[in-house]
Amino acid sequence: MARARTGGSRATYILLAVTLSFSFLFITRYEKLLSSVEKGQGADKSQPRSSRLRASWLHADDSEHDDYGRIKRKESTQEDATLPTLKTADGAIADGDLGVDMAADDAVVKDVISRVPVKFEEVTISTHLSAERYDRLLEFARRWKGPIVAAVYIRGLHDIEKFNQMRTELAGVHDMVNASAVISVTDDEYPINELRNKAFDMVYTEHLLLLDIDMIPSKGLYDYCVDHYDEIQLMCRHAVLAVPAFTHLSGEVPLDFDSLKGALAAGTSTPALQNQKTKKLHNAHSCTDYDRWYEAQEPYSINYKWPCEPYIIGNKKLIPRYDERFTTYGNNKVVHIYHTHVLGFKFAVIPHHFVIHQFHKVAHWNWHHDNSRFGSMSSKVHLLTKQFEFELKANLGIDYSTGKAFSPGAYIVVRGDRLVWDGKQWINARTQKPDLPYRVKSEKNSD
Repeated sequence: MARARTGGSRATYILLAVTLSFSFLFITRYEKLLSSVEKGQGADKSQPRSSRLRASWLHADDSEHDDYGRIKRKESTQEDATLPTLKTADGAIADGDLGVDMAADDAVVKDVISRVPVKFEEVTISTHLSAERYDRLLEFARRWKGPIVAAVYIRGLHDIEKFNQMRTELAGVHDMVNASAVISVTDDEYPINELRNKAFDMVYTEHLLLLDIDMIPSKGLYDYCVDHYDEIQLMCRHAVLAVPAFTHLSGEVPLDFDSLKGALAAGTSTPALQNQKTKKLHNAHSCTDYDRWYEAQEPYSINYKWPCEPYIIGNKKLIPRYDERFTTYGNNKVVHIYHTHVLGFKFAVIPHHFVIHQFHKVAHWNWHHDNSRFGSMSSKVHLLTKQFEFELKANLGIDYSTGKAFSPGAYIVVRGDRLVWDGKQWINARTQKPDLPYRVKSEKNSD
């Protein structure tokens, strides 16, 4: 037994050493690039390049986004508000019908879209799911009376059959659900942030609630958004609104604030990710300040702290999209919330309403259950997170090493051009137009 423990410890030390070595190499590499900013000695080869590592939060030379990767505001039109409809349960054909050629070697799937006039002044749930989670989308439809968009990950004919079944069941429950199929051509990792962006782009309303499919909204959350829309509209110009998250352990799932209080008292529900033995709150949600929320009668402000990752309501035209390089688990939502914070958004929490997580079987794409891959994935996520932070700060004119803004006149040479920081943005000296040191495009904007 002692030998086994020694072997395990040796493996742990080796993994730690490898992780630290990669971290040292990454930091050394980018410190050299940062030091060249004032000297103007940067080079193309300093930029990370990979067809599989797509940063969706940067969109240079794109008329739909500003210089900081945020989607520019576009006025709503009646054409935007009227969309094709689902095929109804009685078999009526509509423009948005799902078409599957079961005779073909590769089935073809068309998006399922709702045709109900969607007001611009609304809040849409934006979510994503795989075949194992279709029942949760139905639960969303039962609890949320407003628009819902979902990016559905499909791996084969079996998933397509489930997609058809979901469409039929949704038609009898909710008439404002848009579901877009994302077909997998390889047995790759679950592209969680690519799916989130797919759903994000499907939203036609001014505001959206970014949710994972396992976080079920409380029954009165949509009514709160309708009744307080003017307040939400005003606050979301400079802030995002966090919705407190809880975990359901057993018994009947709480529907509202009163039933949640009863479940918390009985121990059948807890704050999200709370340690069941020590009752310590997890860093991902502790920033919500649960003790204050239990007594709150109106929204209250909170301070952002890494790795805080609450579920948020925000203005679609202002908040950033997700970085698609992050797949499966590991900081995929953490870096999005961090990006939101770095852009200057404040954080507030809405009272009385919440989302609640229900336990479920481990998804087939969950790599946490595969211990042989855990070490390599952890290293990848760690390095990618550092790279994300560096690129984001560089594009915003912030020195990664010091956290301070570059001085006006500082410049860097990338792609053969000199980019000069004017105190607010990078200007390409050759074109005299705004540019970004890092402008890896998302898939939807790639050449």
